[in-house]
Amino acid sequence: MLKDRTQIPQLAIRPVVGLGMLYHSTPALLTADGYANFVHMLKQAGVPWPELAAAIVAALECTGGFCILIGAFTVFFSFLLAGELCVRIVSIYLSGNGFPDPLPGGQPLPSYETNLFYILFTTALINAGGGKFAADTLIWAWVKKSSAED
Repeated sequence: MLKDRTQIPQLAIRPVVGLGMLYHSTPALLTADGYANFVHMLKQAGVPWPELAAAIVAALECTGGFCILIGAFTVFFSFLLAGELCVRIVSIYLSGNGFPDPLPGGQPLPSYETNLFYILFTTALINAGGGKFAADTLIWAWVKKSSAED
């Protein structure tokens, strides 16, 4: 009985993290203005190779956000996103300039508090997994069934 109840928090956490990551990364990945805005902010933050970094980070956040939303490879993407967010916070803090300003009309980077909440939630998903109602459950059931048939 208790084991079933421990699967419920992931139902709330996964959509928050997944949709949040998609909201912040989709413009940078799918629109030229969003990408230019993200590159601009990474240049202000002093990130080396901002064009490449913007593409990699946007792709990671978009892919990871979608996978966490549906519960596929939850622990793997939660680990990658938590690491990326920690690097973001530390590099911006060490730059001493605060969060960079977006281009006019552009979406700003999430604040320290928002990033810390994402880190908290992804850490919870690293520890708990995607839960009973996740694509991971279906994937592992299929893997076990396939290996049992061999």
